[in-house]
Amino acid sequence: MRKKITANDCRAIFNDRFNSLSSKELGIELKHFAMGTAPESPSFLVNQDELKNIMIEKFCNFFDENKSQGLEIVFLKSNYGNGKSHFIRTIYTFLNEYENVIAKIVSLKQEETDLKKRILESISQKRIMECANYIVESVQEEAISNESIAVVNMIVEKYELDIKLARLLYEIARGESVEGKIQAIAILKRNYEADYIKKFRLQKNDLDNDFYYNVIRIILYYFQQMGLYLVVVFDEYEHVCLWKNSKARNSMYEDIKLFSDNIGKLENMFMVFAESDSVDNTLEFKDDPAFMSRKASMTYEISDLSSEIEVERLFKMILKRYEKYYNLALDIYIDDIKEMLNEDPLIGGKTNYRAYTQATIRVLDLYRNKPPKLKKKKIAKSLKRDMEVKAENINFENKWVCATSISKKTMLCDIIKQGVEQVGGRVLSVARKQGKLEVEINNNTRIIFVISTDIPSAKDLDKKMDSFMSGLIQQDVLYPYFDACKDLKYENVTFYNSDTVITMEKKLNINDYMYESYENFLKGLDIRSINVQEN
Repeated sequence: MRKKITANDCRAIFNDRFNSLSSKELGIELKHFAMGTAPESPSFLVNQDELKNIMIEKFCNFFDENKSQGLEIVFLKSNYGNGKSHFIRTIYTFLNEYENVIAKIVSLKQEETDLKKRILESISQKRIMECANYIVESVQEEAISNESIAVVNMIVEKYELDIKLARLLYEIARGESVEGKIQAIAILKRNYEADYIKKFRLQKNDLDNDFYYNVIRIILYYFQQMGLYLVVVFDEYEHVCLWKNSKARNSMYEDIKLFSDNIGKLENMFMVFAESDSVDNTLEFKDDPAFMSRKASMTYEISDLSSEIEVERLFKMILKRYEKYYNLALDIYIDDIKEMLNEDPLIGGKTNYRAYTQATIRVLDLYRNKPPKLKKKKIAKSLKRDMEVKAENINFENKWVCATSISKKTMLCDIIKQGVEQVGGRVLSVARKQGKLEVEINNNTRIIFVISTDIPSAKDLDKKMDSFMSGLIQQDVLYPYFDACKDLKYENVTFYNSDTVITMEKKLNINDYMYESYENFLKGLDIRSINVQEN
């Protein structure tokens, strides 16, 4: 069952959803990467850390009744292929999971269109019907009679609406004709036939910009009363600059300015405009310099993959999905795969998000379908020689820093086994790949779960905790440290990081160093504990 969104939920917008993906979902995402298209429901988003924090804060405040600043308008600008669609679809996928959020992606393609119409297209007939019923019922007791004219006049007075709009709302709520209701809704959605307006004795001039602004205003008022939110993402905004009709372009600018002037009256709407920087937007400035000035304060850049660390993170994200979907391990080829990627003509020294994902899948497919056997043999031989000759130079710290999350899990299991035995306990069983140990401490059996993930979060931890077995056997959980964990109340969770693990490994291998108890040993791994010492 879907739940209602809270401000705190928004901190998980960009979390890695790898563990929740089905095999089919993994396959679809990988296929999108291969084609160079953004997945419909992306499961991760690397880089853009600064922008992600900005958007998280905006959404947290937007969904917080005490902190909300009303209508939000954000422009996201990106170079071609830098992951713009991936970014906005990540937001959409997350918000669409909540029952009180109406999230829509609308493409502003080359066809000239009206902003208010596109917003109204995002709202269903059912919601408009509910809104009309609510508005009419809200004035019933205040109206001097139940006659339609009395109710309509009260709607006009209470909500400051044009009488023509009030009549249409009344028709939708109290009209006897189903056809009439449908036609009235079509008019409110700005998607009507010419004969519809004749039925309600309206002129086309009656349905002007003010009329439709008030349609949106009254619907959002209803949403606010019901705890509903409307989030509309307008993709391909750059096409507005290509519209030949200057009137259509200026109408778009005027609408955005109108909305930004009335943020307090349009509280429950969040608009995101995503645009590519590939189109010359000088017309925008010529058309409306005032709009451009206002737009600049609402615009944020979707940056390039700007560092080797970000490229490495992207590679790891794709690789672990690829290996899980195809049920294989490509560890032995990693160096060669990366070398081939660096030489790929699509990348060409400048790492483009789209180009990199395409190239990565292409190279991984090569090693999956026809791995170079001779090179594999050569690598294996080289690795064996290095392990024999240079083992003394490969210390635990270096191994830990370079290890994958799976490798870190097995390394932690070994540390726990050593620590339990040092304090006089007994290890009954170890499942390193699953990260599960059964131990006996002071004649009591305990289960220890070891979790390793590149993107730790409260949501992921909650999910893991729910999946662990319950019962009489006491359980302990080791989970990677993250900033928000200090606010969590789990008593049996030890939050480790690289420093505590590396320090623990060193102490366990000092002959004269002993931990007093199992509890003291766990505190030595917990970054939150005052007992954690620096190297």
